[in-house]
Amino acid sequence: MILKDLILFSAVKGRVLDHGKPAVGLKIERVTFWNMEKEARREYITTDHQGQFGFSEIRANADFGFLAKLFHVPTVMQRINLWKGSEQIGMYANTRSNYESSAETGYPEVELNCDLSTKYLIGGEFANLKCEVRSSIKREI
Repeated sequence: MILKDLILFSAVKGRVLDHGKPAVGLKIERVTFWNMEKEARREYITTDHQGQFGFSEIRANADFGFLAKLFHVPTVMQRINLWKGSEQIGMYANTRSNYESSAETGYPEVELNCDLSTKYLIGGEFANLKCEVRSSIKREI
């Protein structure tokens, strides 16, 4: 049984600033790891003259046996990273557990607004940015 057009990652658009000014020419990486594939998918783009970037939606097909389809639990790990020289800085991380449209934020696109001035370390080692993520989904903590 082949399932087509499964949404793995909604479209992404974002903007990176450096202390309020556009961060031009930075490498942005999108990583998608789906539990139906052996390797993560990686895509790269560079911020434009206004610090903006975008990725299109990722869709895939899967060939399931009948029982496999019944027991399949979608797991799609999503990450957006910024590369500043050799330093990797996390901008967005999510795990998606369905193939529905707009599952990440409730909007057709994941929209990020980040400023390099918000960089912080997790465990003294892993650099991240405090990015604003536009969302219509209310999450309980």
